[in-house]
Amino acid sequence: MKTILALLFLITTSSLVAQIQRQFFVEDVDDIKYATVNYCVDNDANISEVTIIKEKTTYENTHFIEQLREYLLNLQYAPDSQLKNNCYDFTFEFINLKYKTKNLNQTECNACETFKTGTYSYEHVRYQEGQIKRTRKIQKELFRDERQIYEIKWLSNCQYVLIYKKMSEPRLQHLIGKEIDVQIIDVFDDGRYVYRSSADFEDKIYYGIIKKVK
Repeated sequence: MKTILALLFLITTSSLVAQIQRQFFVEDVDDIKYATVNYCVDNDANISEVTIIKEKTTYENTHFIEQLREYLLNLQYAPDSQLKNNCYDFTFEFINLKYKTKNLNQTECNACETFKTGTYSYEHVRYQEGQIKRTRKIQKELFRDERQIYEIKWLSNCQYVLIYKKMSEPRLQHLIGKEIDVQIIDVFDDGRYVYRSSADFEDKIYYGIIKKVK
């Protein structure tokens, strides 16, 4: 299949992670795949080294990944950038183009009732050790030493709202009371579902895959 190469990278000189295009909608994946790199910024504020982290990369289009690597190597930051003399991991997401607009029909939506309770995991290379435990009213997420608790409100069998209730990390305390709207937009026979989410505190749309394990 033809891949849509939308190399429209956006970047400022102050923050790489905040501005580089992370998501790409493509036609050469069935769902969502990832490519993770480690990049190093030298004393002159240039990206001097970019290494593909293979164990955190599931996207198989090596040509496109090499384009990303070469692009990063041509970046330069402001002389006073706080990113200098350090290395960072960054994960790109490659999302099937259909998920931009896909929604479930009523029959498919009704079948999602099974996702209202149970134990789940994120199918994401950055959250492989995380676990989700869900009752009809509460969702708990555990990531190593972090613990996040949400109230969960189901608007339909395929749409729910997560409300931040308790965060173990001090840096996340400001999110308490904020909401995330989640739509289930595809379901697989092996217990996985694809979601599209947005929050009331930022202007971004996220995509991911969650698998029911119990």
